[in-house]
Amino acid sequence: LNNLKEKGKIKRVKIKNTPDNTDVSDELQAAVIALDPSTGAVLFMHGGGEQFNSKNQFNRAVQMRRQTGSSIKPVLYASAIDSGMFNAASVLLDAPIMFSSPDGKGTWTPDNFGSAYEGEMNLRDALAKSKNTIAVQIGERMGLANLEKYYSAFFFPDPNEKNKRYRNDLSVTLGSLEISPLEMATVFGNFSNDGVIKRPYLISRVLNQEGKEIYKHLDRDEFQLKIPEERRVIASDTAEVMVSLMKGSANASGIRKYGYSGEIAGKTGTTNDNIDAWFVGTKPRLSMAIWIGFDDASYGMGKSGMGAELAAPLWARIGKKIKDLQVVPEEKFNFSKKATRLVVCRESGLFAS
Repeated sequence: LNNLKEKGKIKRVKIKNTPDNTDVSDELQAAVIALDPSTGAVLFMHGGGEQFNSKNQFNRAVQMRRQTGSSIKPVLYASAIDSGMFNAASVLLDAPIMFSSPDGKGTWTPDNFGSAYEGEMNLRDALAKSKNTIAVQIGERMGLANLEKYYSAFFFPDPNEKNKRYRNDLSVTLGSLEISPLEMATVFGNFSNDGVIKRPYLISRVLNQEGKEIYKHLDRDEFQLKIPEERRVIASDTAEVMVSLMKGSANASGIRKYGYSGEIAGKTGTTNDNIDAWFVGTKPRLSMAIWIGFDDASYGMGKSGMGAELAAPLWARIGKKIKDLQVVPEEKFNFSKKATRLVVCRESGLFAS
């Protein structure tokens, strides 16, 4: 990370006029956490910082919550497809659009990266190109009640936690919620685990000196996420469709050019002013979230501080090492209920005639 700063690729840019927080590090940070979606076992994590010292004991992989940017879009698309309101071939218009602002006091115009608009496109292409205008339209058509229902199932099954952390407006479609890397890795694990989320854990079990089991992870919410040990969030065939879509979005991130050649379904994310850079990817037996940024969210990382430039290459390098060392077995995606495949007209999104 320091090499990126030294080479001028990353710059610490003041974005918000807030007093500097002297209690946090001004170093560029990275948080990495990976787990096995089929069991919930945490495989490894890196909490940030180059050295562990009295001023750097904050585990960003678990304790930090940041806005996710577009890395949240697979959750939105899965919700839309699982609800039956959309499918991978549904066509929407990528064009400038205006809504009432989330606070109801003005207007809100979600913009695409580079202000690029490409007209009609299907959901598959829209996810690969990370079109904000289409994401917000999906949310609008689903309705706030449906969004709340699905986002709660994914992230906040505990009502008290949802009341504290969820915001009931369309900005959630673009990643305005603050989520930890652990939570992102946990949720993305459902896509490669048949639509089921397993609660993450570090300690499998503890035996006393007589060999009696005095602790097992099934009884404990070790990270205090307030989630059950296991829950289904989407149908199996929805998970299959999402893996198909997310393979495209992962490839669009450029992850292949950094040496990773295995299975991967994932999504980049970059928040406003390049404050947070994300890549979250999953495959059978592995779900890994990477975040890069500064502790002080009033600073951005400059024009190169994007998920595709920073987080995706790091995911690729770690993923290649995992594959080379055979940390997890190489398996193909498998789903208990297969999605139905139909031929459609690419232009209209309707059944082909």
